[in-house]
Amino acid sequence: MTAQPSREQWAEVAERLDQIWCPVYLRCDEFLVRACRQQVKYNRLGIVVSVNGVLFDPAWIPLRDRPMSEEARRFWMPHKKAVMPRRMLKRLEEILGKRECRRRGYYDHRIVPDPVWNRPGPFIRHLKKHNASIRLIDELTYETALAAMRARAGRSQQAAQPLEGGDR
Repeated sequence: MTAQPSREQWAEVAERLDQIWCPVYLRCDEFLVRACRQQVKYNRLGIVVSVNGVLFDPAWIPLRDRPMSEEARRFWMPHKKAVMPRRMLKRLEEILGKRECRRRGYYDHRIVPDPVWNRPGPFIRHLKKHNASIRLIDELTYETALAAMRARAGRSQQAAQPLEGGDR
């Protein structure tokens, strides 16, 4: 059975995300999520999402040889972008022709994730679609779970590193 907040709780989440600096803490499957409306540019507000205490990790961005990470797929806003800019595509059509441009994939699109959402409604719909279990948690629960997660990660990193000193 999937655990989801009630309709009233989702309305409260949307209301809190409409207010500036009013964070919402969620546990989505095994991830800890903090979403808060804050200033992202000089005259722009956005809902900034951090996953497991990390706001942005370059390893989450998809590249040609690396698929989109689970964190980016579940929590970041997907943007559909063209592979080629329109102006460059026009020139390539003149040089190569439309058939060759189509064969080379210049008309294709790619999905680029963005950690900033514009409105709470699409963010909530995206969470519901991509996560089986979602629970609202308070700030204290979030902080203690995050500290425990970081402690486990620290122990695993220490176990992976060789001990200093000893035989050389």
